[in-house]
Amino acid sequence: MALTVGAARRLINPTEEMFPYPSYQFGNPFVGVYTNCYVRAVVMDNGKDQALHVGFDLGGVPDPKVLKPRIEAECGIPASHILFTAIHNHTGCDMCFSRDPEDQAKWRAYMALVNDMAVEAVKEAISKKRPARYGFGIGQSYVNGNRDMRCDDGTFTQGYEPEGYCDHNVYTLKFIDEEDRLIAAIVSFGMHATLGYFDVDADGKTRCSGNIPGVAEEYAEERYGGDTVVLWASEAAGDQNPQLYCLRDYDKDGFPYMSKLLPGLQYNLIKVMGQRHGVDLCRSIDAIDKYNKNMPMKFGQTMIDLPAQKFEEEFDGQWVNDITNHIYPMKPGEKLPTAVPDPDHKVPLYVQEVVLGDVAIVGVAAELYALIGKYCRENSPYSKTMIMTHVDRSVGYIIDATSVDHYCFEQFGRIQAGACDEIIAEGVRELFDEMNAD
Repeated sequence: MALTVGAARRLINPTEEMFPYPSYQFGNPFVGVYTNCYVRAVVMDNGKDQALHVGFDLGGVPDPKVLKPRIEAECGIPASHILFTAIHNHTGCDMCFSRDPEDQAKWRAYMALVNDMAVEAVKEAISKKRPARYGFGIGQSYVNGNRDMRCDDGTFTQGYEPEGYCDHNVYTLKFIDEEDRLIAAIVSFGMHATLGYFDVDADGKTRCSGNIPGVAEEYAEERYGGDTVVLWASEAAGDQNPQLYCLRDYDKDGFPYMSKLLPGLQYNLIKVMGQRHGVDLCRSIDAIDKYNKNMPMKFGQTMIDLPAQKFEEEFDGQWVNDITNHIYPMKPGEKLPTAVPDPDHKVPLYVQEVVLGDVAIVGVAAELYALIGKYCRENSPYSKTMIMTHVDRSVGYIIDATSVDHYCFEQFGRIQAGACDEIIAEGVRELFDEMNAD
């Protein structure tokens, strides 16, 4: 059977009556919208199976245990055939840390809106299915960089480390119709969406935005015109930031304090870097010129048990965050807490794999350091493999073995730092083997 593909998007900005809206930024409510946030849906149908990818311009995905069964019931696509991803947006509206009842009510109303818009987008995408061909390619974008920055005193902090490992590839799955018009593109790229996080606009106020990925998606969609959808998913980006985030001022001894930037500068960079990244997405999409009509599909899910760690002493998490991010120097006699293995516990990691013709997607519910994503790709039996994170409730950061001595803030979670590279890569391969054995 011939492949058909449909795509659609829906706006998921908070409504006017929701503002001021509780933000991810601890006490600075959003007063409005700086750039748009969307939910996007791409549905693929080979006549036998359907696959659905839903991407959210949010920090994480809505509860899959609630939304996937609803999509299955209302749209007829099996929950096991649905992939959720998020851009891991730090200026989005899905993360509310306020316990204030009014703020919680706004958050619940907003997430209900997101779920409704997701279902609408899926229904429209299904209604727009038309004969299609697909192709795969890899472009490049240099807006990202490794964020585990080496300091003069031998410590590491969040910044820009040009010598650290960074994946600049734009992994691209492209769909065109019989007239060679672009229906949709799914791209994955390794970069946190953090510009503007804990920062303010030129008027001193805080606004939500789609961040760099959201601007890039919208730029590309406007450039191609029509009802084209460009869906961006976060690759393994645990140690990948925009290059111009976490800029530093240095004292006379070389200590890198967080820079105090002009109000609105980070917001302006969201648009500037977002459009630059959008140009890179278009170049990657346009470079694909070989296509296939046949798309057999396979689907699989598994849980991989990861080794846990614990800390022998109690510690103040905010102090650890401040010290590792070099908000201020450590005082004489102070030291960071020491992690030790916790053999009595495991941390279950959700992994979802989708094979679309000769293209494979590995979805991981965590923030993988980029090298672990590289190892997973190398261990895949498919040469065309995309790694996507934030596909379910995230278990947090997973640090690779080469970064275990950095002691950045990501290292103080429940997963044993530096001990998971082979476990995850082998688990990814084992699930593919099981899927291919059926």
